[in-house]
Amino acid sequence: LSYLNNAKNQYAYKLEGFNDNWIHLGTKREVTFTNLDAGDYTLRVKGSNNDGIWNEEGTALKITITPPWWKTTWAYALYFLLLAGIIYSLRRYELNRLHLKNQLQIEHVNAEKMKELDQLKSRFFANISHEFRTPLTLILGPVEQMRAGAFKGNVHEAYDMILRNGKRLLRLINQLLDLARLEAGSMALQTRSENVVIFLKGLVFSFASAAERKRIDLRVSCPEESLIVYFDRDKLEKIVSNLLSNALKFTPEGGSVSVQLSVTGDQLSVVSHQLRRKPLNTDHWPLNTGNWLLLTVKDTGSGIPAELREKIFDRFYQVDASHTREHEGTGIGLALTKELVELHGGEIFVESEVGIGSTFFVRLPLRLASSEQLAATGDQFDEARGMEQSARLQAGALPASQDPNKPSIQHSTTPSPQESTPLLLLIEDHPDVRAYMRHYLEPGFRIIEAADGEVGVALALETIPDLIICDVMMPKRDGHEVCRILKTEEKTSHVPIIMLTAKADRDSKVHGLETGADDYLIKPFDAAELLARVHNLIKLRQQLRERFGREITLQPKDIAVTSMDEQFLTRAMQIVEEHMSDSQLGVEFLAHKIGMSRVHLNRKLRALTDQTANEFIRTLRLQRAAQLLQRKSATVLEIAYAVGFNNPSHFAECFAKQFGVLPSKFVE
Repeated sequence: LSYLNNAKNQYAYKLEGFNDNWIHLGTKREVTFTNLDAGDYTLRVKGSNNDGIWNEEGTALKITITPPWWKTTWAYALYFLLLAGIIYSLRRYELNRLHLKNQLQIEHVNAEKMKELDQLKSRFFANISHEFRTPLTLILGPVEQMRAGAFKGNVHEAYDMILRNGKRLLRLINQLLDLARLEAGSMALQTRSENVVIFLKGLVFSFASAAERKRIDLRVSCPEESLIVYFDRDKLEKIVSNLLSNALKFTPEGGSVSVQLSVTGDQLSVVSHQLRRKPLNTDHWPLNTGNWLLLTVKDTGSGIPAELREKIFDRFYQVDASHTREHEGTGIGLALTKELVELHGGEIFVESEVGIGSTFFVRLPLRLASSEQLAATGDQFDEARGMEQSARLQAGALPASQDPNKPSIQHSTTPSPQESTPLLLLIEDHPDVRAYMRHYLEPGFRIIEAADGEVGVALALETIPDLIICDVMMPKRDGHEVCRILKTEEKTSHVPIIMLTAKADRDSKVHGLETGADDYLIKPFDAAELLARVHNLIKLRQQLRERFGREITLQPKDIAVTSMDEQFLTRAMQIVEEHMSDSQLGVEFLAHKIGMSRVHLNRKLRALTDQTANEFIRTLRLQRAAQLLQRKSATVLEIAYAVGFNNPSHFAECFAKQFGVLPSKFVE
């Protein structure tokens, strides 16, 4: 540089890290940098004198530009923490949302399960109430009658019925107590070595009488005559009895039930060298090793739908839980059976096909007795036979005269009661209850019976009884449906109906009355109360007949239409009035126009007006004749022909009988 002529000195610079090329400034001595990124830079400057000679070495200045605070390491650390916090919060929120959603779904599922369980329990308690109240009716009723000295039937038959239903109650109570003990874990096995073959044959033999009544082929098959093993006699008896009871209950008349005992496992050759058995599909069994006692109960019943097979072992569950179920039951038998099997360390499984039948497999751990125990074990066949009575009760066996599977329609054996005696229809599926009611009602009434709702409806439409006593819970059609059908059917709308039920709550009573029932009686009921209600309803029906008869006699067209029965009467009167001048108008013509048979028309009119169809037509003709005579609009002869009489003498005779005077005197 020239310090003498420094105005001609020239300069050049470069900023390493920003621009690596020399930039000539000329004589300018200032340089400005803007918008430089943070970092380290080196500013190199060189100069030349007025002769153009450059100082290539020049000078250098290190420059450090610090970043703004938002780009510092601490700021980025803060940014990272904030981002991590946001991500964590979002993730936590999403997890909480999913957890809440899952929780709500779980609560919904639990609520549905609780609702289903409540419904099952409600049905269970309704069924158990029915199961308890029905035998209570058959126990308390005869006892009260005996105590009052009013019992007139066969005392020994009554004692048998009381004993049978008392044992039925005891069996239900024992089942409930067994379930409670199993749930509490207080039931333990009490095994001992016994001949399981003799035990099983004796137990199956005790069900033979129940099978014979339904003409069911009951068979038992065992590998050999003797197989001494350890088992709990009481609990195995309950397992087999429950399975056999169900098999006999759901197998139709003429079907078959077979019980088979076999052994599976490694010790098969030790037990029997000649044992033949069909291989069991063990895909369903969680245990596939060891030695097992296999019990198979097979029936040719209605079968169980696939979607219901897993539920039949649940407590309170019934395949058919409706009011129209074919068979009685509480829904605890199979649940108790399963828990007793599991108490043994065994398994139970069912294979079933609708319309073909069901097969229950029970597999229990096999523990053979020692040789000393084999020698000490005597013949137990007589002891097994001793179980016949208890097992018969387990199977629900009844005297032959009370078998519910015999003809559904039963008529009273009272010798030829007069037609004027009121006719009662009993619709009740329990034979003992029917027999109990028949015993107290038969002296004053003619009795016909039906064992289910469908037959009851058909019998009511066929016979048109004076009163119907109908149970609520019955096979095929329940009492509510029976009541609804009969009350909307013109033939039977006038027939009073008393509903019998084990449901004592207000809603059930209201529902029964809403379907058209005239009265509601809760089991257990008193026979005297039932008899009083029957008499009251028949008396009320007689009063209605008298009222209808008076109204028809007074004015043919003046009946106020307030019920289906009165609508029927109005229609019948209109038909008669429209064809009154036709001498051919008779019972057949009126029955055809109304749409009933001659017999049903006569029964209906007699029930409503205490008149036959002929009397009904003649009364209307004579009443119309009286009206015409009062108006003096025609002669007696003309009026006789106008109201359908061909013979004036016959007209005068009938008129005098009806009004007490001859037509000519009536005009005066």
